[in-house]
Amino acid sequence: METIKNNMDKYQAYKTQIAKYNRAIEEGFYYEATLISYAIMEDRMLAFLDKIGFVNITTTPKKVELSTTEAVRPFLRSLVGEKNIDVRNISAKRRLIASIITMRYEEAEQYAQQMIQSDKPFQELYMDIDESGIDREETLEILTKIADWCDRRNSLIHSMLNIKTGDTFDDEVETLAKESVILWRFLDNKLVVKLNNCKLREKYSIV
Repeated sequence: METIKNNMDKYQAYKTQIAKYNRAIEEGFYYEATLISYAIMEDRMLAFLDKIGFVNITTTPKKVELSTTEAVRPFLRSLVGEKNIDVRNISAKRRLIASIITMRYEEAEQYAQQMIQSDKPFQELYMDIDESGIDREETLEILTKIADWCDRRNSLIHSMLNIKTGDTFDDEVETLAKESVILWRFLDNKLVVKLNNCKLREKYSIV
């Protein structure tokens, strides 16, 4: 499969998948809608982490590799309280964003002093989030709902061949599919888009 090469490709892919989600909901293909929603949520979380320079995306013609940015890896470990952060996992992305959103200015200052004496990228990140209009409390609520949504999705998938599927099971999948649009729209419109002017990656040459 050919990978995305630029922002225009990403925009077109995103637009296509949203159209497929809407069509799947209209035609009652809720399993497909759920799959698309999961992918969009993961992509929007990754877009947020990429914007602030915390994740590196290495693209080859056949695959995409993800990793935490080496320059800020010690900061991330301390912030999240985890030795290894596998950003290929949606739950890891969610925990990382939650930790960034709940970071206090004093914490950002402390981390910066430990790592980069002359620069203040983490304090600036804190201020960028404040000035962008991102609602920290609402974001945490949505991230909690996403965790619950993913748990329910996983439970349904693992149960699919172990229980008698029928109207009740299909109703649960339909509910899951229809609830998801609120979650990924929030990630896009009230998290990623609001950080469009974030220049931390460029300013501090985070590569």
